[in-house]
Amino acid sequence: MQTDADGLQPTKIKAPFLEQFTDDWETRWKPSHAKKDNTGEEEWAYVGEWAVEEPIVYKGMEGDKGLVVKNAAAHHAISAKFPKKIDPKGKPLVVQYEVKLQSKLRVRQVSKLQLLTIANRRPRVRWCLPEAPP
Repeated sequence: MQTDADGLQPTKIKAPFLEQFTDDWETRWKPSHAKKDNTGEEEWAYVGEWAVEEPIVYKGMEGDKGLVVKNAAAHHAISAKFPKKIDPKGKPLVVQYEVKLQSKLRVRQVSKLQLLTIANRRPRVRWCLPEAPP
């Protein structure tokens, strides 16, 4: 079994998708660098940088890491594919994730998790789970 550099043992629990952000996390997660088309609104692009670190605030287990946005006031997007297709028809779909804010979010900053399907080579949002600032 792979051991993270900090000694945290990856779980033996099996699930269609489970992430513990071990040292090889970048093989599974890909940052987006997409740019919004000019529609007359403010133009923006996903320019934010990502890292995997232990939390500074609300520490948990030693060696337990998570995704961290590294730039304030920047658009961030990152994605990971499920290892195999999931068909939730007729079955409950449970999605659990944890957000540990390491600093206060400013007005209009929101984090959200989106589950996408790909049709005709274009992503389509199937479910959106927002996490608004407290």
